[in-house]
Amino acid sequence: MVAPEWLRAHHKAEWIPRYGRPIDLYRLPKSQAEQVAWAEEVGRDGFWLLESVQAEDTPAEVKGLPSLEVLRRIWIQQSYREGEEIRWRTEKEGLPRRIK
Repeated sequence: MVAPEWLRAHHKAEWIPRYGRPIDLYRLPKSQAEQVAWAEEVGRDGFWLLESVQAEDTPAEVKGLPSLEVLRRIWIQQSYREGEEIRWRTEKEGLPRRIK
């Protein structure tokens, strides 16, 4: 783990039960509405993390993690954000073909 002290100081308490173990299909909500709500919550968490790592006190070793660029690209592909609104992209909206 990179910069565990920084992570302990900056994570949200509700993340431990939510992300403390791998997410398997059996743990996903059953109804479509609950799945959408869960996906939007995950989207908010990801955007919060991406913004948090840009703070001045974030260690350079954290800011430079290649996995953060991967996360950023995935979030652009899967989540829609306009202002404070964050939601899961629908099939109708399509997914970006290429992200630069």
